[in-house]
Amino acid sequence: MAIYLFTKDSTETNFYRAADDMNAANHYNVDLSTLQLITENNSENYLDFKLGRKKIISYNGNSIIYENKITEDPRTSIFFLTASDVTEYIREYIVAIDNFLNKNETNPLYNQWNEYKQQLLSFDVTKLTYPSSVSLEEYFYNNNLTVLHPLQLP
Repeated sequence: MAIYLFTKDSTETNFYRAADDMNAANHYNVDLSTLQLITENNSENYLDFKLGRKKIISYNGNSIIYENKITEDPRTSIFFLTASDVTEYIREYIVAIDNFLNKNETNPLYNQWNEYKQQLLSFDVTKLTYPSSVSLEEYFYNNNLTVLHPLQLP
């Protein structure tokens, strides 16, 4: 069961973050009462989101609206054109993780994110074939490594 966090606004609902469960959401550095928390019971949808196959567009009050990022045409399902693209993605991701780690040493999610940072730092970008039709998260999943989506970062 996943928890999606959406901003509350009188005119629209925007996707903010995702959590594997309510326990993880409770450790995010945000007042949860200011957000709309939606439970996603479809584990396949959540996995597709975490692996980058689906993008969350919105919540319409009844259901979560997804956009499929994987299409029948492989030319439109490219995540990374070159190894440099993956390196830049990892660099930006580590900056975000460091922002969390530097300010949250007592957060229960600290070790999880610190370990994931080490996994990212040690990843050999030459292991992917370019252009890559799989996300870095899907590569990790396929190789039984830890998978954390950037929008799970507290």
